[in-house]
Amino acid sequence: MSKIVLKNITIFMYISVMILMCSNVKAEEIPVEKFFKQADIESVTISPGGDYYAATIEKEGKFRLAVISLKTNKLLSVVSLRNGQSVSDVEWVNKQRYMFSPRIKVGRLSVPVQTNELFAANFDGTKQKTLVGSKDNSSSSSGGVNYPIFIIDNLINNKKYALVQQFRGNGLSDLFRFNVFSGKKYKVISVPGRYSKVIVDHNKIPRFAVGTELNIQKKEDVKVVYYRENNHSEWAKIQELKEEEAGMVPLGFTKDNKKVYVHISAGAKNINTNGIFLYDPKNQSLDLVWENKSNVDITSVIYDKDMNKRVPIGVRLDDGKPVYYFFDENHPLAKKYRQIQNLFKGEFISIRNYTNDGNIALVNVYSDKDPGKVYKFDFKTNKITYLLSYRPWIDPKKMVDMEPIHFKARDGLDIYGYLLRPKGKKKNLPMVLNVHGGPYGIRDYWEFRGEDQFLANRGYAVLKVNYRGSGGYGLNFVYQAYKQVGAAMQDDLTDATLWAIKQGIADKNRICIYGASYGGYASLMGVVKEPDLYKCAIPYAGVYDIDIQRTKSDTRYTEQGKRFLKNAWNAYDEKFVKARSPYYHLDKLKAALFFVHGEDDFRVPIENYEEVSKKLDKMNYPYEHLIKDKEPHGFYLEKNNYELYNRMAKFLKKNIGN
Repeated sequence: MSKIVLKNITIFMYISVMILMCSNVKAEEIPVEKFFKQADIESVTISPGGDYYAATIEKEGKFRLAVISLKTNKLLSVVSLRNGQSVSDVEWVNKQRYMFSPRIKVGRLSVPVQTNELFAANFDGTKQKTLVGSKDNSSSSSGGVNYPIFIIDNLINNKKYALVQQFRGNGLSDLFRFNVFSGKKYKVISVPGRYSKVIVDHNKIPRFAVGTELNIQKKEDVKVVYYRENNHSEWAKIQELKEEEAGMVPLGFTKDNKKVYVHISAGAKNINTNGIFLYDPKNQSLDLVWENKSNVDITSVIYDKDMNKRVPIGVRLDDGKPVYYFFDENHPLAKKYRQIQNLFKGEFISIRNYTNDGNIALVNVYSDKDPGKVYKFDFKTNKITYLLSYRPWIDPKKMVDMEPIHFKARDGLDIYGYLLRPKGKKKNLPMVLNVHGGPYGIRDYWEFRGEDQFLANRGYAVLKVNYRGSGGYGLNFVYQAYKQVGAAMQDDLTDATLWAIKQGIADKNRICIYGASYGGYASLMGVVKEPDLYKCAIPYAGVYDIDIQRTKSDTRYTEQGKRFLKNAWNAYDEKFVKARSPYYHLDKLKAALFFVHGEDDFRVPIENYEEVSKKLDKMNYPYEHLIKDKEPHGFYLEKNNYELYNRMAKFLKKNIGN
């Protein structure tokens, strides 16, 4: 096995200056700005020829896309976006040209919404063109919902065209051959189903479409998979399942295009094995390739580096810490993953993308204590070269471990999560239960989180829980938690807190519950449901009256959103709403409160806070608050985040010490 050589080079001048400016860090208490300063570089993507890489940069709330020479680190061009817009993933469509769709920031707690636009430019900034603008897109929208356009395949052997999927309203879409210079498009085929993901074979022929559609007889959305044998075939539906049912998910074709790698979760019809299978469309046979014996879902799939015929070769699991599993450990790329991983003990590597010839790759390296670095790996010379750090001012040596934890809920269900403890302290700690948002399908991972490290640096244990309803633990774990807000889902958080007390980790008299979005709901619900368990709560952008979500949230604008409000939150049942909304139970309060909200929050409207504050005022119940105008669902501006976490530290110190 050949040896990999680690080699360092420098990056932009401004990053070097940043490192020097941020090198003087206090040993005991790290300034709040270190944790919440936005990363200068968000992501990087290598060009197909390996000559350049594109980097998304945020400076003072404005986003830019920079192209840098890999050989000289010289900045070659910068494209600035309009105010309020950021950059989605960049796709190089040939060795000289890239494309991206701008997206609109709707809050730090929400996924940005893609616009109806598609922009392209050459590496040196020439031939910039808006290929698709809002006026060019036939998509209709309602309630501020935009339908995106994005690249399915960059057609690496074609210098002028890419395969693009463009939506046209109601989740329907078409595929086009798209000229990356002129914007002219030629329709390839209409895509069946709504919000469908398309899988093409190695000849770039669309063969699978995975989406949803309305079953008229059942009057419910169902998951569907469509298949076509060749470029002249019609789409045929091969699978229809209820939303909560496990089924077959196509991942990619074998080299000869005859069979397909598919993922099947345990619980699928007639299948008791969770894993990766080879599916033969001609006779519908399934052959097991790799069995998932863990208790977690597959996080992502690893593909071969043959950019012409990319084939699945392994998967990533996040059972506590992330781990790779390869279908064949003797595969050359599997061996190379292991070699690179061995260079970074205690960290995790992820190969981001390759050049067209597969000889050069960008490698992300991160850990629970390091926000991440980017390296260039040369498969020919076996050299790995440092390029940049996302947040170079963070010193991993001054951060703390994120420990995977496990306990059983009161009904026997296995619950997993993470624990951070301040340096040098293990027992009888003041603790913050940090509840993630979502709630459904979202989970906490082993990764660097400035918020958690900040709290640990201030002397608090931080407990993070993948309560039922979280993603990553199977469909049953998610869908059986529907309508369990304020009930079993809340009990999981209570049981986590009691577990930490029983283990001697948390001082039972010094515990605070905090969270944003759904975590904000759980924070206020926690202190009304368990008034003697928590000394304080910090509800951030939370749902406090489910009825407000039904009548004022942007979720209500789509049929999909309405069904979610009905099925998950039971928002149309008045008795349920009053039983499970903390607003109606404020008389049980004993804890200190600190509310945080943005006035321009359309996902969880500010009325949630306003109604609660009015009621608390009538009760003469004291509380603190931080309300910011022009902030959406989660604060974006650095100055507002600095103020928030400085206020939070003071609030915690006053109520549970440090």
